[in-house]
Amino acid sequence: CTMSMVRDMPVARKFNFAFGIVCGLCMLLGGYTLLTFMDIGGKSRTVSESSLPAVIHLAAAQRAVQTLRREDLYLLFCQTAQCRAVHRQSRQAAFEDFQNAVKAYEPLAIHPDQREAERKLSTAYAQYLAVSDRGVALLDANQSRKAVEVLDADSTVDLFRAALAAAGEALDLNAQSGMESAQSATRASSLSLWIDAVFTLLIALSCGLIGATLI
Repeated sequence: CTMSMVRDMPVARKFNFAFGIVCGLCMLLGGYTLLTFMDIGGKSRTVSESSLPAVIHLAAAQRAVQTLRREDLYLLFCQTAQCRAVHRQSRQAAFEDFQNAVKAYEPLAIHPDQREAERKLSTAYAQYLAVSDRGVALLDANQSRKAVEVLDADSTVDLFRAALAAAGEALDLNAQSGMESAQSATRASSLSLWIDAVFTLLIALSCGLIGATLI
């Protein structure tokens, strides 16, 4: 009965009806595709403009902490002024590298847990740096034995390890955030492919059905 009514409709009305169905499906498909691409683009930007740079800067901060500790130990064994000058310069470079890395990371720490991780890292580093500066000052004052006691103390090693652990925690946090954004974008892309395929099939079937009714 329904097919008979459709066949008995004027051709002009059939064309209007068919055009409306196809246009409606196309608009739905286009709207969904646009929103999906915007969502995928946003998640991709989060990875490329936030998560990945954050990991790079935090890795640089972690290297700087390790370099600072290494140069402190090298200074303990230096026997000449030239040796001390070289390692003091490397130590200063490590200090500047850490400051630059944290400064570059700060605007990328947009979530509370990321800001808290950055605060822990800066605090732990400052605590170790204070002890490190005291040890180097003793070396400059030709008090090598006291400098060794300060820089090689268990408490100093614990401060160094705490700074490394804080850097590692911040790294893991941002790496996990980047992975979640990347995985979410991948899932959205896969879902979009399936939905696009379904809508394309519906449009093709509709066109075939419409063509049959227009005969």
